[in-house]
Formats: sequence, C-alpha cells, structure tokens
Amino acid sequence: MKTTKLLAAASIALACSPALADGHADAGKEVFEESCERCHYSDDYAHEAESVVVAMIKAIRSGETRHRPPLKDLTDEEIASLAAFLANQ
Repeated sequence: MKTTKLLAAASIALACSPALADGHADAGKEVFEESCERCHYSDDYAHEAESVVVAMIKAIRSGETRHRPPLKDLTDEEIASLAAFLANQ
C-alpha cells in the first residue's frame, strides 16, 4: 500500500513539475528584468547549474562578493526563481 501511494505521489509530482518549473522561471524573468538586465544579458549564465547561480547570488546578497547594485533586497524565493530563469536560457 505504501509503495502504491508513493508511486502515485511521484507520478503526480513528475506530471506537475514542468508547469511549476515554467512558473518559477517566469517569476525569475521578472526579477532579472527588474534587478539584472541593466548590466547583464539573460544568457550570461546560460546552462549554469541552478545551485551555482543561487550560491553566487547569495554571496552577492550577503556582501561576500562585491556587486553593483548589492542585491540585498532579493528574497530566497526570488533568488531561486532567478536561478531557474538563468539556468534555462
């Protein structure tokens, strides 16, 4: 019974994930246009792993990495969306 429920949940998650990923990347496009587009092209980080982009942006937000503007106002959700958008260019 547990296996059946697990398989059903996994199937639903897999069926919904492309739609969720697209929405996440769409939100990231908005963040990019508001915060990044002045200085960067959308394909500057194309094909970079989302985890790498998230780590890079969090380092900028924390002040560990210098960047102009400093991006201190980005939330974790905005950073994840931005990374999804950039990684899928």
